[in-house]
Amino acid sequence: MQVNQGELVTLIGANGAGKTTTMKAMPLMVEKIFEVVREISLEGLTMLLVEPHARLALQAANRGYVMDSGDVTMSGDAQAMLDDPKVREAYLGE
Repeated sequence: MQVNQGELVTLIGANGAGKTTTMKAMPLMVEKIFEVVREISLEGLTMLLVEPHARLALQAANRGYVMDSGDVTMSGDAQAMLDDPKVREAYLGE
């Protein structure tokens, strides 16, 4: 897989196709993506992240939502969600 400077590349596939595993194998790319997301957010652009890297997503976000079977089951301040024991156990692997 190759991503060149200035390109916008997407990785799509069905659940279980290996997207998350692929991104976990490229931690430097994931960190760079979140650096850019944070920079864009600071410029005032509104974004919705649908992201399997829950910890990084919540660290970059102002607010978060948890979905289960198509329903929003929790929402709130992203930092508060990072601190929530239920979120930490269920989504952050703690």
